[in-house]
Amino acid sequence: MVRTIDDLERLGLAMRAPDTNDRRANNIHLTEAGRELLRDTHDVGERLSESLLADFTEAEQATFLELLERFVTSAGRPATSADV
Repeated sequence: MVRTIDDLERLGLAMRAPDTNDRRANNIHLTEAGRELLRDTHDVGERLSESLLADFTEAEQATFLELLERFVTSAGRPATSADV
């Protein structure tokens, strides 16, 4: 995570600020350039999603997105012996 924040700072997209309640921590804030990039990438993502899902019915889109969310959520959990 530190390397990612370092990269974002180097690119002028984010900045660290000391946490006033915890001297060991920093708060991370997007710069205006970071907020602009986030808006732009969100818009591109929306258009791409619409294009990729255009041939699906609304019900199929909902099912696909639900399954994808479950897949992503389960991918973040540690594997158990029941998974093997």
